[in-house]
Amino acid sequence: MRHKQKEIERKDIKQNSTLEEKDYQIKQLNDTIKRLNDDRKSEDLTDCLANINQRLFNSKIYTEVLGTLNDQKKEISAEQWKDLELMFSKEHPKYYAMINASDKLNITDRRICMLIRLGFKPKNISSIMGIDKSNVSNTRSRLYKKLFGEEGTGKDLDSRLLSI
Repeated sequence: MRHKQKEIERKDIKQNSTLEEKDYQIKQLNDTIKRLNDDRKSEDLTDCLANINQRLFNSKIYTEVLGTLNDQKKEISAEQWKDLELMFSKEHPKYYAMINASDKLNITDRRICMLIRLGFKPKNISSIMGIDKSNVSNTRSRLYKKLFGEEGTGKDLDSRLLSI
């Protein structure tokens, strides 16, 4: 009887060990599936952002904005700003909502945030908006504090806004 009991105990231990191994294998497979799904989502997001940027960069209004960079005396008209904001709000609705939700940002602040997200550098933003480059740099530093509640540089703002 004792022998049978020990044999049963050994079988139980072996089964438990096998179950633990199977549980471990299942966990490993689930982790692998999650990583593959995360990679796919990341690729999908990258493709989506590339498509959005392609549509933005190929748009008529974007071309017009670039044209103002070549003609230093020409500024973007109110109608062009409206068109740019409309296009931008369609392509980046969450970003657009974020910069417009803050009552701390004035129209110049929102436009600078939009131009940063479109990939324009401070020098280009200065030309597009018809303001001094140092003013753009100072505004970017202030914007970081307004948006994120902490001190930061213009480069910090650019990095953070481009990651949204």
